[in-house]
Amino acid sequence: PNTSMDSVVAKAGGSKATLYTHFRSKEELLRAVLEMRGAEMRRKVFEHFEVPEGFVPSLRNFGILYLDAIMNTDLIEIYRIAMAEAKTLRSGGASYAMAFSDNWKLVADFLARNVSSESFLAGGAWTAAMQLRGLLEGDLVVRKLSVLFERVGLKEIEDAVDAALY
Repeated sequence: PNTSMDSVVAKAGGSKATLYTHFRSKEELLRAVLEMRGAEMRRKVFEHFEVPEGFVPSLRNFGILYLDAIMNTDLIEIYRIAMAEAKTLRSGGASYAMAFSDNWKLVADFLARNVSSESFLAGGAWTAAMQLRGLLEGDLVVRKLSVLFERVGLKEIEDAVDAALY
């Protein structure tokens, strides 16, 4: 279903006039939310996952930080809206893609620094980062998006990360 400014006001509170004072359109609002969340994810997850214990512990730490962040109900709702509105909100989708690409480039760079280039399949470090993402998210994200469960606990996150890495 499409998201309207009325539904945003109903969920967030306030008035539509106040909302339009800050954002000229639904597209502009979505772009601002995506940029804010992308920056927040970068600070909390993508910039600080390396640990002194080495490569695999750093990947495990990243996996836990990443899944804990994306399992947040608000972030799942934003993801649903971004996907539902992708056709009509082209620049919002571009903002999502930009935040996504910039953040995952940090992971690709980490992999490139720590894994010999001969170890990568075709596509190099970026493809390896995307494969890591797929392994980490697995069915945990699908179940959350499908609303099969409300809360994901740390144990489920750690189990998903361990299944992806080991």
